[in-house]
Amino acid sequence: MARAAVRLGVRDIAKLANVSPATVTRLEGGAPANSATIQALKTAYEDKGILFIGDSWVRARLPEDRKNLSDDLREIYEKIDTLVNQRLKSERLKNKQKEDVSGV
Repeated sequence: MARAAVRLGVRDIAKLANVSPATVTRLEGGAPANSATIQALKTAYEDKGILFIGDSWVRARLPEDRKNLSDDLREIYEKIDTLVNQRLKSERLKNKQKEDVSGV
């Protein structure tokens, strides 16, 4: 999902992360990887503007300077922010409820 968001091919992201294209393909197929490889890929994606939220989904980083955007585009970004924040709040609440139930 992250690679598609930044419109990079397997070889492109592999080169940025200094891993083999086969490694990227295996990971995208669900194969396990060591933490150094995962961190290298995560860093490469973050350098291209991807934010990782939780363990399972990503979104493109929103522009920091929104005052130069059209009103319509600014409104879209604000809606995205609202939805992402609602999702994060919901995930935190679910995690807290799980902890409360398990006594952790």
